[in-house]
Amino acid sequence: MRSLVVAAIVCLSGAAFGAEAVPSLEAGSSYFEARISLALLGWEPQRVASAGRACSGGGIRSCEMYEEMLGCSGLEQHRCQAVWRKNNSEFYIDTVGTDPIFIRMNTIKYINNSDGPASSLKSEPK
Repeated sequence: MRSLVVAAIVCLSGAAFGAEAVPSLEAGSSYFEARISLALLGWEPQRVASAGRACSGGGIRSCEMYEEMLGCSGLEQHRCQAVWRKNNSEFYIDTVGTDPIFIRMNTIKYINNSDGPASSLKSEPK
């Protein structure tokens, strides 16, 4: 329910300013659930070709499960990076976790915005 409320707020705020606002995603929340909210808002996961991915160790499972993963490290916490796009706006979500179903969002990096230059957002996990 909280995800739907956040999704509605993000959708309305983007419409009010005529640009694709970076979705308001909470650090430490479920990436699996965020994917659903993002899709409902019209954001699309960007398919990354296998040849363009940098996946290693335990992170390979996340790369296999989510087509939008650019890469996942084989380190202890399996950090991965996914890319999402809507119109001319694009951002990365960095995740942490060992099980692809239970990975958590860590940071968001705004790559491109139809309104101007890229910026970075970072929130600390709870």
